[in-house]
Amino acid sequence: MKEGSNPEFLRQKYQFEKTDEADRAVKKKERRGERVRNIPSERIQAYLERLDIVMNPPKLEGHESFDRKARNISMMKRFMHETLIVKPDVATDEYLVHQQKQERAMGYGDVDISADIRDQITHAVEAIAKGSDIHQELQGLENEKKQMAEEIVAKIEDQKRSLDKWIDYLATDDAATAYPDWFRYWAMRSVTGLSSFDKDTKAFPSRDEETMNPFPELDQAVLGKVRDHVEHDRAYKERLAASLEELERAERRHNQKRQDAVARYLQENHVDLPKGKENKDRRADIMGKISEAINIAPFDPSTFEIETPVDDRNLEPEVQSALDTKDFARLYALEFAKLIPTSETLLHNIVGQWVKYKQGSEPAKLVQSIERHKTGWCTAGEEVARSQLSRGDFYVYYSQDESGTNSIPRAAIRMEDDKIAEVRGIAPDQNLDPHIAPVVGEKMKEFPDGTAYEKKAADMRLLTLIEQKTVAGNPLTKQELFFLYEINVSIEGFGYDKDPRVVELRKERNTEEDMFVVFECDESQIAHSVDQINESTKAYVGKLEPGIFDRLPKDVEHVYTKFPDGCIRRQSIEIGGKDERELKELLEGNWYEIYSYTKSMMEHEDFKRSLREADPKQPDWKKWKLKSLEEAKLVRLRVEDLGFSSGATTDQIYARAEELGLELCPPEVGPQFRLQYVNQPMNEYVYVGMKQISDSDGSRRVFSVGRGDGGSWLNGNWALPTDRWAANNQFVFRLRK
Repeated sequence: MKEGSNPEFLRQKYQFEKTDEADRAVKKKERRGERVRNIPSERIQAYLERLDIVMNPPKLEGHESFDRKARNISMMKRFMHETLIVKPDVATDEYLVHQQKQERAMGYGDVDISADIRDQITHAVEAIAKGSDIHQELQGLENEKKQMAEEIVAKIEDQKRSLDKWIDYLATDDAATAYPDWFRYWAMRSVTGLSSFDKDTKAFPSRDEETMNPFPELDQAVLGKVRDHVEHDRAYKERLAASLEELERAERRHNQKRQDAVARYLQENHVDLPKGKENKDRRADIMGKISEAINIAPFDPSTFEIETPVDDRNLEPEVQSALDTKDFARLYALEFAKLIPTSETLLHNIVGQWVKYKQGSEPAKLVQSIERHKTGWCTAGEEVARSQLSRGDFYVYYSQDESGTNSIPRAAIRMEDDKIAEVRGIAPDQNLDPHIAPVVGEKMKEFPDGTAYEKKAADMRLLTLIEQKTVAGNPLTKQELFFLYEINVSIEGFGYDKDPRVVELRKERNTEEDMFVVFECDESQIAHSVDQINESTKAYVGKLEPGIFDRLPKDVEHVYTKFPDGCIRRQSIEIGGKDERELKELLEGNWYEIYSYTKSMMEHEDFKRSLREADPKQPDWKKWKLKSLEEAKLVRLRVEDLGFSSGATTDQIYARAEELGLELCPPEVGPQFRLQYVNQPMNEYVYVGMKQISDSDGSRRVFSVGRGDGGSWLNGNWALPTDRWAANNQFVFRLRK
């Protein structure tokens, strides 16, 4: 059983060994030839091990760039959305009932909402929930109905986002290090049945299929405190149980000794104890005399020197009661209610100091300095802090409080050995608050790998500047709009998710007016359909229709399915003039990883032949000369941009691309795109739309270009005609010549 396992907790809470989940996990292990005894701890542990494999799957041999973990989490989210998120028709009914109650409370009486209005709104919400474009679905509705539908969609999306935060975080390596599997299962299972925090009752109410509120807010600091309570409670109860067991053993030994002495006395003195109820008093009298004679009194616990553990938990009765019943909702709510958010006034004051907590040091001081502040850091849990300090130093910047004491935690830098593991702030999703970024940026210069964080620091500085200009009502420059709308590159921050200010600032903008600045054109020069494209068109924002790329003028830089999120990226690369050996050497010389199946694709005759110009006079293609240098104009888009909101097969994707005016890329685009796409964002994967090439096993594959924590690579991925791709998968095609 691996360290940190506690199947007994799940047995006591859920009788988990009797569940279908445990049954399935046991059967999977047995099919692999592993024996699982029919005892609760082993049955539950089999499930926990299975859960760990799902959350942290091993790399698929030959497909190392394929992110199985991301695939598994995506499937988990899809399943949980289908089963836990309020259904569109229910959400519409609940929303409209709420609207009627509000109208009545405001004195408008009983306002009737007709079945026709209800049906129109429900239809629009259902279509949007299935992936349809919100603007397209709502364009035929009156403004009042449109607003209702938008608010319902927003509530459904809020539920998804709040649930996804829990799934994403509990699946991270940080969470796996901070919390054992059984704890993460307990937390996730509990959260799925809870609604958002009720400030009046200071509780997380239970949710049902009609609940419109989001799931509980994820606060890693609170989660860490819950884990501390559970671990300390378990440790005390185990010590107490061991002490009681030792006392019981002492009592059994004493009683046996006394029974043996009584038996010897009776035998040696030829005494017979009278039987029958009528002799009860006489028997008692005889036993009293025997006790005096053998000088062994009945068991008295106070006379035995067995150490009873000190109850050092120091818990409020409510917390202890919640621990006894293993009530996650109550424990989380009790700690959540204690958080003290830092006032905006104090955030402006960045005077303070950095404090270093050395690797291997005790976590008490670190924990006490942050546990009551609303940081969101899981380090507020003692067990988590101890684990993190075992792996590296921990730096915290404290700014001044009302009394001028440096006590308000504002930013943290966690090290693993001599490398920066993460940088966190106290803004939502642990991003840096807008005032503290310069302090953190200056601190970064002290670390050897601090320059790697410079773009993030620069992005946060510029985002803060844009926020300040927005508050002041000052206009943004074209360059600032390019940045805010991520026209060329993504905005990177220090939190787990994108800095929420990006979305908030965009909501404040008039995107229609901003488009004219970004695209440097007026309304008449933006086409929204193929029919509107003409010689003066400078940008296209709309559905990708058949022939669009044949119709667009060559100098049109901006193409969007919707602005700003549906950008169709175009870039040119140079191909030709290099053989398979040169391409491989260039990739390796620039430290790009080439996976084994990719190498076999580049050694295949189909790939080698594609690099050369056909010569009808020369039957041996190996003697053909290499193709001349040429420009390949590439178009990068998502499967959903092609009109497949639920994903599509390889053949469907290729056919739709051809309809739009695109063509398959020459195979050489794979390695050349890898070489020339030097600033690829983290965790991005792009598949090359090309005629499939067989690998060493005969599997038909296409090249893929990716970048992750382990670096950048060129890989080959399965792409059979009927293989299905997700809606957010990205492909690159070539503009038709």
